[in-house]
Order: sequence, then structure tokens, then C-alpha cells
Amino acid sequence: MAMRSLNQAQPNLQNELYELYFRHTESFEVSQERREYIQSLGTMRVLFFSGDAPYQYRKGEELTGFAVEYWDNFARSTGLQYETVIAETYDEALALVESGQVDLVACIPTNSNLSALEDVQFTMPYLSSFSVSACSNLEPHEQRSDLTFWLNTEAALKEMYGKEDYGAQLDYYSLSYYLRKEGVYDYVNVDWSNTKNFSYAFGVTGRVPDSFVTLLNQYTNATGSEETQAMMYRYFGESVEYTTEEWLVAHRAALIGGGAVLAALAALIWFALHSRRNAYKALQAERRLNHLAMYDELTGAYNEGYFRKQLRQRCEQRENCTLVAFNVRGFRNINDTYGAKRANELLCGIAVVLQDRVREGELVCRASADLFYLLLQERDADGLRRRVAGMLRRISAMASAALEGLPLTIYCGAVFVGDSHAPYQVAANMSYLMAALAYAKKSNCPVVYVFDEALYQTEQLRYYIETHMQPALEQEEYQLYLQPKMNLQTDRVDGAEALVRWQSKERGMLYPDQFIPLFEENGFCERLDLYMVEQVCKTLRRWMDSGLTPVGIAVNQTKSLFVKGDYVDSLLAITGKYRVPPHYITLEIMEGLAFENLQSLNRTIQKLNRQGFQVSMDDFGTGYSSLNTLGKLEINELKMDRAFLMEAVNDPQGTQSEVLAAVLVLAKKLGIKTVAEGVETKKSEDMIRAMFCDYGQGYYYSKPIPAEDFREKFCTAGRCGSR
Repeated sequence: MAMRSLNQAQPNLQNELYELYFRHTESFEVSQERREYIQSLGTMRVLFFSGDAPYQYRKGEELTGFAVEYWDNFARSTGLQYETVIAETYDEALALVESGQVDLVACIPTNSNLSALEDVQFTMPYLSSFSVSACSNLEPHEQRSDLTFWLNTEAALKEMYGKEDYGAQLDYYSLSYYLRKEGVYDYVNVDWSNTKNFSYAFGVTGRVPDSFVTLLNQYTNATGSEETQAMMYRYFGESVEYTTEEWLVAHRAALIGGGAVLAALAALIWFALHSRRNAYKALQAERRLNHLAMYDELTGAYNEGYFRKQLRQRCEQRENCTLVAFNVRGFRNINDTYGAKRANELLCGIAVVLQDRVREGELVCRASADLFYLLLQERDADGLRRRVAGMLRRISAMASAALEGLPLTIYCGAVFVGDSHAPYQVAANMSYLMAALAYAKKSNCPVVYVFDEALYQTEQLRYYIETHMQPALEQEEYQLYLQPKMNLQTDRVDGAEALVRWQSKERGMLYPDQFIPLFEENGFCERLDLYMVEQVCKTLRRWMDSGLTPVGIAVNQTKSLFVKGDYVDSLLAITGKYRVPPHYITLEIMEGLAFENLQSLNRTIQKLNRQGFQVSMDDFGTGYSSLNTLGKLEINELKMDRAFLMEAVNDPQGTQSEVLAAVLVLAKKLGIKTVAEGVETKKSEDMIRAMFCDYGQGYYYSKPIPAEDFREKFCTAGRCGSR
């Protein structure tokens, strides 16, 4: 439940900080197994934009640029087959993504409107950049702070032509590239001081498995920032080529006055002055690029590329150092509430505090948005915690004034580079750092969480689960266990609940709390739940073929599966395959599903009931249980959570006991069968019998056991009753 709550509250954090950044190595290598897996994905449709040199643009009939080469290098390294899809505008790209015509966006700016799509997940950024304001006025003027960021720089510049007071936010490198086309875009004026930082990343739609996102992040980590920047600068430094239209525009003055010597002379003079101005602009751009190669434009701290370069040098020299990451909780809400200006002032204040508290030889970096890195020379965990605590106090005092008393929460992770499981390896230790940061947020660590052996083992297991969940399904490593449901009127077992156990060949027995939370995050629960329905039907078919009287079996169903349009048809296909009457199958759903769309839920239940399936609400009493909602639900069975019963047993005369009795009475009046989970003692059973509960389930009767053991213990022994 804790993992589910975390996923609902912060859906992106775990993917970006917790899972996807783990287990990177210094070099990018793809095993044969992963190559076969990638080939099984088929041909991916990859979206590029045009008119965005030097990143992605047409050169003749060919699409070229930094982003094209970067993606092609990844595809060749992994053996991935892909098809190029080109969009000219944002609206065209949006339509392609929403209609499912593309699987992945190769070069998506984190400040574009595409980042707001719920079905698009960002990978870790592979290139940092910044935007500037450009306008069509003859003189620079004050532009609004909310100018639209254009993905197609060439189209934006053409849109400005002939318009008054038209402005846009454009990528600095792309704009500089097009402004080098002398005489074509002279009407464009640029406010070089109005900059905004952003990054480029891959945008992955929900149709692509999460394990592929992990692979993209590993490739990004393994491709050094210096190599990436060198590739980008190579395209940036290419000689610009004019189209026929641009050449005519660039030489229009010479063409118009080609017959007049005076006009030709004037054109030469103009050209000389223009070249001089371009040379000055180029000098300014070169100085700015040199500055941006080291420093974050907003805060003045080092940027991530330079920080990693320094970290790599120190690791090569085997210097013992400590990495620390700081992240602001709820920074987006601060930005929305107080505005971008106040949020930026807060980030600058944090940078000032951190820079004031570091010692000679230590580094402060603003990696992105509200994420800061420190490279400290601390060797002792207690000393590290004291220093970080001091920094947090200073930041809190500064933020209290900036945010008018609103408390600021910062969570921190750290790793000792020389003592980790991958000593002095940059990519691995940065992944460990982000895992520690994610765990600090999850556990509400008050100061700093230091990456340790326990977290390493947890991450190892998470990685194993994610990379082996599909092969385990194909090899039937997920095993069916059953726990009996005792009919309290007949004292016979006439039902059971299906529970899953993963018998891994490499790791032995894995229990649901180790893998189900991750499956709920990545959507694999849908496949597993239908697999479990099939295993139940197989088991019932074997029992019936051997002459045994079958019992009804309940199977848990995830929310995303239950609301699918073809859900009922999928169930009928399984029961029909094994010739199992649907009334032997009970589908268990969580009570939270009822609070999202009660009418839609009831329609699905009605369709299931018409086919013979039963529907049970599981774990009633753990969340926002509502008797009013219970009265409106058309379920067939209600399962009381084990904690509900335990509290009532511990205080038989207390309020909880009265509430339990009232719920059981109400359910009976509504014609809903009731099951009490957590029956572990005779005292528990006596209590629910007295309350006229229909079924009991718990260790008092039996722990979950393999399906064949259940058959021998209950069915063959004559302890089962027909439904």
C-alpha cells in the first residue's frame, strides 16, 4: 500500500530517480538477451522535427543533425529497428503522439508543451541548452515572460516576417545557426539576456515498456557529456547552406540594383558593415558558450557537464569524496503559487547557501530545475550528517523569508564514492546517489540518506524483477497458491482465494510484497492477473476431470485491467478455453476503484454478473470506506480487511467492534455475502460467527498453500462443499 500511495502522489519520481538511473556501467554494452528482447519489440516509430538545426533538419532530401546521429548511434548499438516520422509543427506532433502513430520522440525539450502529456515519460536528459527571446521589432523591446517556445526554429523565424510585435522563445544554438545565414533573418532582434534553461531528452510513450526507458538512460549515462557536446558542436559549426528561396532573400539588394554601379557599391558597403556586426555577434556567442560550458546561467553554480568532468578526474585519481544531492519537495507548486521569478530567486538563494558552506576543493552544481549536487571531502557519515543539517537550517531560514513563512522541505541523498559497490565509477555512483535521493523522499528522511548495503540489495532486486518479469511469465514461474474460505454456516470449505508466488530459478521464492508494487507501477499486473485467472481455470478443469467437486476461487484484479473495454471478453475466452463455468470465478477489486467512477464500475459488474462471474470488494476498511458507497455498489461479496477484525477482537466492547457488526448487518440487508479476513484464532472465529458473517479466511484454517496441496488437504479429504 505504501508503494501504491507513493506512485499515486509522485508518479514520475520513482521512474526518473529511483529505477531508471540504477545499474549503469562505465561503458554501454548490450547483452545478447537484451538484443533479442529489443528485436522482439519490432520496428519502433520515432518522431523527429524539421527546421530545428543543428539538432534535426533536412539537408536536401535527407534528415540530419545532432539528434538524428545521437539516436542512430543508440539504435546501431542495440540492433533496434526504427522508422522515422517527421513533424513540421507542434500540433502535428501532438496529433501523432495522441493517435498512437509514434512510439518515441527522439529530441523533446523539457520546456515544450509535449512535456505536459500524461502518456509521455521523459528519460534522463542527454543535453542541456537554454532559450532566448526573439522578436520581429526593429528595436529590442520588453517581451512577455510567457512567450511560446517553438520546436521548429525555422518556422518561427518565418512567422515573424512582416509582423509587428511578434515574439517567441527559441533554442539559443538553433537560433544562432539560422542567424548565420546572412541577409535572410535581418528583421529578427534577440534579447540575449532573457534566457531560460532546459534540457533535451527522449520522450517515451506508454506503449513502450519501462525496461526500454532504463536502457535509454543507461546509454545516456554511458555517453559522456564531452562526447555529446562535441557531437552537437560539430553540427553547430557546419557551414550553413541556403535554399533557393533563402539565397534570393539574402541577395535581393544585389539583384534589384544589379544594373547600377552605385547600387552595387552601396550593397558592398552594407555587406561589409553587416559582416562586421556578425563577427561581433559571433565573438559574443563564443564567450557565452565558453561560460555556459562550465556554469549554470541562473545560479552561477557549476553545471552538470562540468561537475561530472571534475568528478571523473577525481575518480581517476582515486580521491575519496562524497556525492550529495539536494532536491526541493513540491517545487512545481512553489513555481505555480509564487511565480517563476520568486521560484528562481529561491533557487539562487539555495545556491548561495551551498556555496557559502563548502570548503576549498569542494564543488556545488545545479544539475536541473531544483536538483543540486555537492562534491564534498567528507569521509565520515556522522560528520556528513552534521554538515548537511547545517546547510538545511540555513536554507530553511532563507526560504522562510522568500516564501513568506511557508516551510520548505528538502530531501537529500548521498554516497561515499570510494566505499560504494562500484568504487570510483562515475555513472554507477551517480545512479547510487539518485537511488538514495529517491529513498530519502519515500522514507521522509530528516537529514540525508546515505546509500548503504540494504538499499543496494533492494535496488538489485528491483532491477532483477523488472528485467525478468516477462520471461518468468513465459516460463510459468508464477505459481498458484490457495487459501481456503470457511463457510461459517456449514463448517465446510466451499471457496478459496488465489494468491501468487514467484518461484524464481535464480533467487528462489519471491513473495507478492516484493514484486506486486512494481508491477502496479509499470502495468505488468494486467498480464499477471489474467495469467492467474488462467491458472485457476486450469486447476478447476483438472479437479473436474478427476471427479472432484470444484469450489469457487477468488482472483485479485488490478484497477487498470478492470476498466478495459475488452475485459469481459478476455475472461470469457479463458473460461471457455478450459470449459469452466464462470460462476466458479470471483473477481476481487480494491475499494478505491469505487470512488473513481461508480456508474462505470456498476456497468462492468452488471456485464460480469450476466455472464455468471461474481465480484468481490477486497480489503474493505483500509481506505476511505463509505457505507453510502457500499449501498450503491452492485457487488456480490464484501471482504473485511484483517486489520478491521484484529482491532475488534482486541477490544470486543469497543467502537470498532460495533462498526464491524453494523457493516455485516448492512451487507446482509443488501444481499451481499461477507468474508472476514485475518481469522487467526478461535476467538476471532467466535466473534464473526456471532455477527453472522458468512465466511472466514485466515491462518486459523490454513495458510496459503500450493494448489495441489489444497486439493489433497481439502478436496480429496472430503472437507470441501459445493457452491
